[in-house]
Amino acid sequence: MALRQEKVAVVESTLERLNKAKGFIIAENRGLVIKDFETLRKSVKQKGGEAKVIKNTLFNIALRQKGIKFDGSKSLLEGPNIFIFSYGDEIELLKEVISFSKGNDKFVPKGIFLDGRVYEGPQLEALSKLPPKEVLIARVVGGIAGPLVSLVNVLQAPIRDLLYVLNNIKEKKS
Repeated sequence: MALRQEKVAVVESTLERLNKAKGFIIAENRGLVIKDFETLRKSVKQKGGEAKVIKNTLFNIALRQKGIKFDGSKSLLEGPNIFIFSYGDEIELLKEVISFSKGNDKFVPKGIFLDGRVYEGPQLEALSKLPPKEVLIARVVGGIAGPLVSLVNVLQAPIRDLLYVLNNIKEKKS
């Protein structure tokens, strides 16, 4: 009976994390030593995340209770996994996880869940190369504002030129 209560508690705490998180990363743990796991945990925490080892079946139950379906990505929930919950910028956290994995062959990122979609394999590397969210927003705003600023300058040019001509005429007569 106590074992069942422990499992229910794990599912409930996982569900709380899923509700609080913006996304999560699934990574395979192929025998990561405790020292390396603690290093990972600290670096993930600095980037606004939390790394947890949770049984796949319990994590899957929490996903179903939240309403998240992993239809085509069943392989993500196989093998010994570490689940990394993102409470901040998901891409910055993914960059940190991929950077950690390059220095440790016993840790392999398998997938990330963002905005209702699962990204796997080569998509992870592509996502990790994206600039921070603030930079992307600035680029979009700049792309929208650029033509508008040009239009305003074009519309103001005749009036501005007329004022320059009138000012020059005034200075010559004085």
